[in-house]
Amino acid sequence: MKKELDSVFAESVKQKYKNVFFGTLTEEEKAEVRFDGYMWHAFSYEKIPAQEGIEAVKAFRNKEKRGGYILFQHRSEVLEWQTLTYDELLDIIMETAVYYGDEIYVEDTECYVTDKDFTWTFMCTHETYIEGVFELEKEEGRDFDMFPSIGPFFYEPTDKNNPVE
Repeated sequence: MKKELDSVFAESVKQKYKNVFFGTLTEEEKAEVRFDGYMWHAFSYEKIPAQEGIEAVKAFRNKEKRGGYILFQHRSEVLEWQTLTYDELLDIIMETAVYYGDEIYVEDTECYVTDKDFTWTFMCTHETYIEGVFELEKEEGRDFDMFPSIGPFFYEPTDKNNPVE
């Protein structure tokens, strides 16, 4: 089950997300990667090491998931989830995106998933969106052939003894 958080709590989740996963970036690095427009650039510009593409999807699929959040780059809402598969995430992205006629506004496909404890994150970028569907290699019954471009990314900070609050 997915539910939208109220705006005040959603903003606190977004701030904590930025602090935990991007707190090591300097202001100069944030400016260099255009962080305010695309947080995932911290990974594509290799300022923070992360798994990318198929390996990122596999890491997300293999992660134990006991609740968390979905944040969107260009939208204010934050969704809370209790269980979430990769296929469900793709469905949520497609269901919540803005459409112009038959075309989706691709930047609406950019989202960030984290567990409730902020120990890992999975990011889908607009770069991984292709002609109305997400495509990945053939896995688990879905016909995918993906990643001609950038992302998705999976990141799990290594310093779990010193979490950012």
